[in-house]
Amino acid sequence: MNPIEQEVVKLATCWDEFLLSERSIAHWLINPADQSLVNAFVKINEQFDEKTGIWFIQLTSPFESSAAFAYALNEELNHLVAEGLDDALAAEAEENASAPEANPWQRADAGAASGLPALLLTIHQLLALFDKSLEQLTLVIKPAQIKSIDDYAHWWQELCRLGRSHNAWPAALKWLVQDDAASGYLTKYFVPYQDQALTQTPAINLTAAAQAIAEQADDGSDAAKLRLLFLRLNNAIAEQNLTALHSAAEDALIITRQNQWPDMTTTVLLTRAGGLLNMQHYTPAIADYQQAQVFAALGVNNNIPGCEKLLLQALLFTGTGFFLAEQLEQAASAFERTALAAEEQNDLWTALEAWRMAAFSCERLKQPARAWQLALSALEVGKKMPAEMRQQSTLGFVGQAMLRLKPAAQNEIQHNFAELLGPDWLKKLEGAAA
Repeated sequence: MNPIEQEVVKLATCWDEFLLSERSIAHWLINPADQSLVNAFVKINEQFDEKTGIWFIQLTSPFESSAAFAYALNEELNHLVAEGLDDALAAEAEENASAPEANPWQRADAGAASGLPALLLTIHQLLALFDKSLEQLTLVIKPAQIKSIDDYAHWWQELCRLGRSHNAWPAALKWLVQDDAASGYLTKYFVPYQDQALTQTPAINLTAAAQAIAEQADDGSDAAKLRLLFLRLNNAIAEQNLTALHSAAEDALIITRQNQWPDMTTTVLLTRAGGLLNMQHYTPAIADYQQAQVFAALGVNNNIPGCEKLLLQALLFTGTGFFLAEQLEQAASAFERTALAAEEQNDLWTALEAWRMAAFSCERLKQPARAWQLALSALEVGKKMPAEMRQQSTLGFVGQAMLRLKPAAQNEIQHNFAELLGPDWLKKLEGAAA
C-alpha cells in the first residue's frame, strides 16, 4: 500500500468511527491541500457496492439561499439517480437481451410542499427501490458555490432540527459535509446538535504522502531531485512561506539550468511567480513571468514539446501581474501580445480571455475607442468557437463591456450576443454575478 492509499485508509477509519457514533451528519474539517484525498475517498464509494450495501452520492448544487437549496439538491439527486439507472440498464441490456428497457426510477416528490420534504420523499423512494440491498446511503454535500456562509450554516442547523424533532431521516441515511480546517465556520453551528452531527478532523496529510512517494522514487538523479523540489515549492505556496518559496525555486533553477532544460526552467519560474502573485508580491512575480517568456521561447526555438503552451501561460500571466499591480498600460500591451500569440496557436480560449482583458485594461484607462476595438477582436474569436466552448467562455463579459462602451449600439450588441449565447445571455450573466 503506497503512502497516498494509506491516507485514504485513514479517512475510511474516520468514517467508521462516525458510523459507530450512530449520528446522521459527519462534519469533516479538511485543509485545502488535502481536499483531493477526500475526493478520492468519495470517488471510491460512489459506485454502489452490492456486497457492503454502501453508496455515496455527491451533490454539488450551488447554495443560493436556504429556501432554494434543498429543492436544488432534490433535483440534482433525481437527475443523478435516473441517469445512473439508465446507464446500468443499458449495460445490462448489452449482456442480456431479455433485460428490461423501462427506467425503474419513478419520482415520488410531486406532492411535497417545499424542498426538504421533497428531498426526504426522494430519499425514501431511493431506499425503497433498492430494498434491503442498500444498507447505507450517504449524501456528500459539496456546493460548487456558497452565496452566504451564515445562511448555509443555518441550513445545516435546520437539517439537524428536522432530524431531532421528527426523526425524519431513515437510519440508512448519512450526510457528509466538509469544512475548512483553519476557519471551521460550521463548527459552532453544530455544537448545539451534537446528538445529530459529529465534528472530526481526519489526520491526513497529502503533502507528506506525496513527499514519501517522491523519496521512494529518488534514484539520486537530477530529475528525481527536481520532483522533490517541486513538492517543496507547492508546499511553500500552500503555507504562504516566502522564504521557503525562494529557497526551493533557486535550488530547482540550479538543476534546470545546469541540465539546459528550458521547459523545466520555465515551469519553475511560472510556479514561483504564481506563488508571489498569490502573496501580492507583484513586481518580482512579473519579473519571473518575463524570465519565463525567455526560456519558453528558447524551448520553442529548440522544438521542445509543450513550450508553446508554456510561452502562452507566461505571456498571459505577465498581463495578469501588471493588471493586479495597477500598471494598466503595460497590462493591455501584454494581454494584446498574448492574444496574437494564442491566435497563431489556434488557442481560442486563451485568445478570447486575452483580448477581453486587454479591452478591460483600456476601459479602466479611460480609452474607450481602443477598448472597443480590442473587444471586437474578442467577439471575432468568440464567433469561431464551437457552441459548447462558447457557452463556457467569458464571451458574455465581452458583451457586457461593449454595452458599457457604446450604450447607443445596445440593440445591435444585444442581437449579436443573443445569436451567439442565446436570448437570455445577459440575464444569466447578471444572475451568476449576483
